[in-house]
Amino acid sequence: MMTMLAIDMKRTLRDPGIIFVIGVPVLMYLIFGAAQEYGQEPLGNGNIAMAVMIGMSAYGAASATISLASTAAVERLQGWGRQLALTPMTTGQFVRNKSITATLFAAITIAIIYAVAAPTGAEATGAAWVLSFIILLVGALPFAMLGLALSYVFRSEVATAVGSGLLLLFAFAGNLFVPLSGALLEFSRFTPMWGYITLARWPVAEGTWTTSQGEVYSDELWQGALSLGVWTVVFAALAMVTLRRQGARP
Repeated sequence: MMTMLAIDMKRTLRDPGIIFVIGVPVLMYLIFGAAQEYGQEPLGNGNIAMAVMIGMSAYGAASATISLASTAAVERLQGWGRQLALTPMTTGQFVRNKSITATLFAAITIAIIYAVAAPTGAEATGAAWVLSFIILLVGALPFAMLGLALSYVFRSEVATAVGSGLLLLFAFAGNLFVPLSGALLEFSRFTPMWGYITLARWPVAEGTWTTSQGEVYSDELWQGALSLGVWTVVFAALAMVTLRRQGARP
């Protein structure tokens, strides 16, 4: 188990694509958080720049997990799956290994974004920094499940592209990039990333956010937790079903 984790992490860190996985959310934070005057306005236990940074970290962490997990398809094409079939590793262990590796990659991504944000205007209490980091890390796990499911549906490099495209849609629809209002805001509460970002921002914003018209509103903690829990079950079920349909063993 530990050997497989080490192999996966080494391959991931050698992949040039991690520059975009980490670089894009960092750049978006700098543009929409650190560089804006409103970034220094207070918000709950921190400021708006901190809340923006958490949003970009959520996107970066989810992007890291979904892209890494979806590479399972490429591994199968390269014959890695047949090699693993000769070992005692079961389907459940394979899924767990991919999930842990993706979570470790997400932790590195979040840590880098936090390291950039700390000296560039993001401010919050110590507890808010720590709690938001933990929530971001744990909340990214369901997207690893989604990436794994996509890899066994498409069975090619297309899985990574589809996962990235879906995640971008989820981010916009989940009220992550651009504040929504009206029917779009109501719809966002049923999308995969809404609960994740709501919980991640909670240590700072405590459920408070604004619409596209600048109107302040509040969400409940249980709503975010329920949303994330439901989508976790959905993505985990999809991953297990697709794995079993592809032969039960990697």
